[in-house]
Amino acid sequence: MKITRRTIEGLKPGSERGTKHQDDSLPGFFVVAYPKHLSFFVRYRVHGQRKTVGLGRYPSTMPEDARRAALSVLGNAARGEDEALKRKALREAAETKSKRISFASWREEYLKTHVSHLKEQSEPTRYLAMAGAEWDRRPLAEISARDVETFRNRLMERGTTQANRWLAYIAGSFNHAVRLGYIEANPARRVPFLKENDPRSRVLTPDEEARLRRVLATWRDPFEKVAFTLLIDTGARLSEVLRAKHEDFDLDPDGAGTWRIPSPKSGKPQAIPVLPNVGAVVIATPKIDGGPFLVPGRVPLVPRVDFVGSWARLKAAARLGADVHLHDLRRSFGLRVTRASGIFAASKLLRHSSTRITETVYSPLDAGDLMGFATTTERARVLAFRRKKSAR
Repeated sequence: MKITRRTIEGLKPGSERGTKHQDDSLPGFFVVAYPKHLSFFVRYRVHGQRKTVGLGRYPSTMPEDARRAALSVLGNAARGEDEALKRKALREAAETKSKRISFASWREEYLKTHVSHLKEQSEPTRYLAMAGAEWDRRPLAEISARDVETFRNRLMERGTTQANRWLAYIAGSFNHAVRLGYIEANPARRVPFLKENDPRSRVLTPDEEARLRRVLATWRDPFEKVAFTLLIDTGARLSEVLRAKHEDFDLDPDGAGTWRIPSPKSGKPQAIPVLPNVGAVVIATPKIDGGPFLVPGRVPLVPRVDFVGSWARLKAAARLGADVHLHDLRRSFGLRVTRASGIFAASKLLRHSSTRITETVYSPLDAGDLMGFATTTERARVLAFRRKKSAR
């Protein structure tokens, strides 16, 4: 047969050792059918020896591409060039290169060519530097799974979360090294992640939220007032509030509208709804010397750095416990929306990529919430049944 897309798609699975199908128009070019895949090969003779090299698997390699590769190998063989020897030399060169490159050199290359393109660079840079303090002088190829696991276990003293994040970033860097041919296998691949504690589930109680809102309604500092209002009533992240600009808000005179977040955690611009009571606070926030930021820093052209002191004062005025963190406002918002409109609506407003994140971290429902959902569902079923019965 002639090896084409049509003919190989009609081939039946072969034996474990493979069933060979020779191309009748190009001597030496053939395809082998295995139980679960098809592979292309070419057989040639050079310096009196007959050799065979692989050309790729279908469909990653198409028949026409394999045919061109076979013609190239056969043409080179006619000129005395041995494809198998060329490939062996390339493998040996890659092995020599991998043994020569140190972890320090690889870390520098990885940061420059890969991490520099990421939106968030500080964490991978920091975690790779932690590994570099231990491995920088060692060849990259000599770092073993035992080395990775030993370092991970040392980091357990700082917490399982940090140990797992370090492992994730270091595994990603090794994966990239494998793709570039510096190492043959990822030494972090067989090192398991540690079991982490349950995610934080602290939310404001109804009384705590009421006290916080009463205090915030009369808060004198307009910048702190708008910042905490956005955190409570939009579920925004602190970093998003700190970088918010007046131009990002498209509000009607009554305050209703949208807030466009140019560069959120996902890296893609997103827009979230702003209710009139929240928009009114945004509109009332003054501009200092024409500065662009909604919450300016000491210099109007630079955003504020944090709200550590402000949050401490606000907690004290609202009589909130020391166990209440600023990020708990976002979690409380997620739970509030979930109770009112369901997990899907909460996930969309929190701008999560998956409802799984919302469910496990930001909407800690209890048995009472679930009973409420069940009761509402049952009432809806009974009401629908009665309407259907009366319609008869």
